[in-house]
Order: sequence, then C-alpha cells, then structure tokens
Amino acid sequence: MARTLSLQTRLLAGLAALFVAAMAALGFVLVDEAQDRHARFDLEQARYQARTLAETSVGAVIGEDFELMERLVGAALPSHHYAYAALARPNGQVLTHTDHAFIGRRLDAQPAAEPSEQLLRYNDRPVREVGYPVRAGRAHVAGAYVAYYLDEQQILAADAVYKIALTVVLLLIGLGVAALFVSRMIIDPVKMLTVAVSQTSLDNPNTEVLPRNLLVRPDEVGQLAQSFGTLTRRLRQAYDGLKRSHEQ
Repeated sequence: MARTLSLQTRLLAGLAALFVAAMAALGFVLVDEAQDRHARFDLEQARYQARTLAETSVGAVIGEDFELMERLVGAALPSHHYAYAALARPNGQVLTHTDHAFIGRRLDAQPAAEPSEQLLRYNDRPVREVGYPVRAGRAHVAGAYVAYYLDEQQILAADAVYKIALTVVLLLIGLGVAALFVSRMIIDPVKMLTVAVSQTSLDNPNTEVLPRNLLVRPDEVGQLAQSFGTLTRRLRQAYDGLKRSHEQ
C-alpha cells in the first residue's frame, strides 16, 4: 500500500503522525502534572481551612456558642469544591455541621488528638476529610473537619484533555498547511526533474535536457539536476561515438 502513495502523501502522513504522537505525549505529561499539582493544592488548602477552623472555634466550643460555630463552619468552605465542614466533641458527637442533618450524631471514629486525613463518601461522591484538633491550652476540646470532593479533579482533567485535544486538532491543521507548502517546495522540483528525465532523448541533441530554473537552484535538487545534466551530456557523447562507429 505504501508503494502506491506518493512521496508527498507519505511525507505529510509521517509529519502528522509524528506531531500527533508528540502532542499526545506532551498532553499526557501536562495533564498528569496538572492533576498532581491540583491534588497537592487541594490537600494543602483543606489542611489550612481545618487548622483555621480549629484555631478560631476554641472560644465558641468552650462557651458552646452554637450560632458562632455555625458561622465558622460555613466560612470554612471557600467554594463548591468543598463537601462539608464540621466541629465534633472528643467523644465523637457532632456539635455543628454544614449539613444540619448530622448535628447531634456521633462520628464513627472519635476525633483524633492529632491532625488526621481519611477517604470517605459523602452524597455518593468520594471525599477527602481533613481533621485538626481544637485545643484550649493542652486540653483537647473538639475536632475540626473540612472535606472536599475528589471527583472534581477528574472533571478538571477531562476538561484539560478536551482543551488539549482541540489545540492538537487546530495545530494539526496549521501543520498540515505548512507541511503542504514545504512539501511542494521539495516535491514539485522533483516532479519537474522526473518529467524532464522522461522526456530526454539521446537521438535529438537539441532536446532541452532540464529547465534552467532547476539547474540554477542552490539546493540539493539543483545539484541533482546539474549532475543529471552532466550525465546526459556524457551519454550523448558516448551515444554519438557509437553511432559514428556503427555508420563507419
């Protein structure tokens, strides 16, 4: 099948395949790096939010100011990317929660006295929950929790893949136009050389061997044309010598 394709077609196909492979590899690296960077950023931000909630809610927890605690957990969610925030007693009883249905319930595990992280499900979606102890001096009085959705990263990755694919298509079109222009600069002279060679006749010394615009080219095509012209002249000389010898 490859033999039936022209050199120009194979050149364009090769350039396109090379470009697509390079862009796919680059896109994979960029998406993977973006996901990793975004995951680290989300985790660090959740840690910061949980620590801030723990530090600012000490007075509200000690004084059992539930109205203030509710405002604090609401402020701990900076965007829709976050699932919930909560404060719980050391025995696991939820003091306040952004989802009021959880208030008064007991957590499956008691709040840890040290920063903690765990993977859970909330509203049938995967979340990462970050916990931070609320301390009054050395006393562990509560736990502060902030959780964020993990599938948001997949949505961002899919969006990034779409944008990269669209960019690849647009660049591929631009590359195709540029490659077609460049290939014509190379292939067209070769075609002219092929036609000139096929029309060369040793019987007619007046036949123009090659067009002058090929002979004066400073590139490899011009060198090939000059070499062919030299070879043709030598062949004509040899042919003329044989012809004279045959006549004699």
